[in-house]
Amino acid sequence: MAKLNNCPHCGSETVFIENKQGLVPAVFAQCTNCKIQTQPVPSSLDYSAKDRVAEIWNSENAKEWPAWIQPLGAHDAYSKGSKVSHKGKNWISNIDANVWEPGVTGWTEFTGGAA
Repeated sequence: MAKLNNCPHCGSETVFIENKQGLVPAVFAQCTNCKIQTQPVPSSLDYSAKDRVAEIWNSENAKEWPAWIQPLGAHDAYSKGSKVSHKGKNWISNIDANVWEPGVTGWTEFTGGAA
């Protein structure tokens, strides 16, 4: 079973949240105190997303640059200013409701300095 580290921002407990409201069930991790969370990862009867969610949450880079996850639609799209890591680079979203893959459109590669 996947285990989540405590929140990198406030140190509180982190829990898995299962979202079954959309067409595709999804799982994400969320801090019980400050409520920061990962993007939802699609789940199915054949695939439990908890291992992938834990990997994303527990990664060293997750504190500021969580791994990019393909949004399923407008309900989990990235907002303007969102920070992600993808294919070894860090990216900042230029637009609200961003469902594009970083490096395609709607993102600026962060190469250092103030984000």
